[in-house]
Amino acid sequence: MAETMHPSSTTSTPLGKRVPRYRARNPLSATLAFQKRPLQFLDTLTKEYGDIVQFPLLNMPIILLNHPDYIKRVLIDNISNYDKDVFIYKMLHSVMGEGLITSSGEKWKKRRRVMQPAFHRQRIEKLVDLINGITRDTIATWEEKTVQQETIFIKEEMLKITLKMVSMALMNIDASDAAQDFGRAFQVSNETLAAFARMPFPPLSFPIPSHRRLWQAIKQMDEISYATMRERREQQEDLGDLLSMMLATVDEETGQGLSDQELRDEIQTIFIAGHETSANALSWVWYLLSQHPEVEAKLHEEVDCVLGGRVPTMEDLSKLVYTRMIIDETMRLYPTVWQLMRHTIQDDMIDGYHIPAGYTVFWSNYMLHRHPAIWEDAERFDPERFAPEQVARRPRHYFLPFSGGQRICIGNSFALMEMQVMLALVAQRYRLVSLSDQPVEPKTALALVPSTNLPMKLVKR
Repeated sequence: MAETMHPSSTTSTPLGKRVPRYRARNPLSATLAFQKRPLQFLDTLTKEYGDIVQFPLLNMPIILLNHPDYIKRVLIDNISNYDKDVFIYKMLHSVMGEGLITSSGEKWKKRRRVMQPAFHRQRIEKLVDLINGITRDTIATWEEKTVQQETIFIKEEMLKITLKMVSMALMNIDASDAAQDFGRAFQVSNETLAAFARMPFPPLSFPIPSHRRLWQAIKQMDEISYATMRERREQQEDLGDLLSMMLATVDEETGQGLSDQELRDEIQTIFIAGHETSANALSWVWYLLSQHPEVEAKLHEEVDCVLGGRVPTMEDLSKLVYTRMIIDETMRLYPTVWQLMRHTIQDDMIDGYHIPAGYTVFWSNYMLHRHPAIWEDAERFDPERFAPEQVARRPRHYFLPFSGGQRICIGNSFALMEMQVMLALVAQRYRLVSLSDQPVEPKTALALVPSTNLPMKLVKR
């Protein structure tokens, strides 16, 4: 960093040790560095100050946590003391409303109770055929491109295929105009909110052009969501998708179902959480496989042995062990949800450090999953880290791609199933060869995205 930082010594108070503070001559130094290159800034912070440090983001005091035991305190051990009353969730509230990601307290508990049955294994199992079908349709469109040796752009391809998957799994709308319109509106809102997260000024209510585009996109997504809900309530038919399940489920404690507003919030939440995040994770998988042919060869060996050329079933997924190991190691290196934060309700103590009430605690899974004291040779891509015996020896909270504790992502089983099925099906038919020798750097939007569209060539096996 251009700005010289001055580490402060750790001092004690009656309430515990003071968290070390980032100090720089320019009071906006931290804000500007975080806006420009957040991952590099966080890396510099941890190297200079250690696993806990306070820094200012505009006028907000932020405490960075970079050890899994510290984060376990927030997510599990003292979860009742930490809520989501922080700027990033207030920002997401504009799109998602009070869905599972943005709500807290009793409201969140009610939503979770009502939503949980939609994500039970039996319900997810019914979606395997859907994922198989959409993936095979995509592979069919690739056949001619393979013959013509056309370049495909993996990031775009993964975004298209996961749009189809989440649209069908959630609301049973295929690649129709409604699904395409919803996807385009989502991209507009995503880009605007990603820019706002890096520099939360001016407020979203301020009518600059980008903010006007955001509100127009939200309006378009709302119109599609409400129209679909109205149609379903009139039909009263179970179409096998998540919306049918949500419409039919009632809270076992109150006997009430979800209102249209609550359903709208969860539709937006599932779409946003289940579309781009999976697309980016899969994009990183194909990039890493293109750079590690020995891992790719082992993947092909497992897929051929387990499936023998047929499509995977739910029962097959437990046998595709190395396939899952590749996905986990990819999410370790490139967690799509790269930043998380909570608001401290009352004073707390973490490893002897005083955490004041009213502060925002922040952590980055990108940094956490590369912690050198926990992950040996942390920058290296090595799926063997997730061999079953290795996983059994490691505390669960060391690896948090879907968060942890009570608020672990409700859709994690669906996302893992989706990625495992897709990876196995494509690996049966193709190798994906990168057309660039340049390393691909991560770019921090709302999700952690590849900095290029990942041009590749399909090679038939």
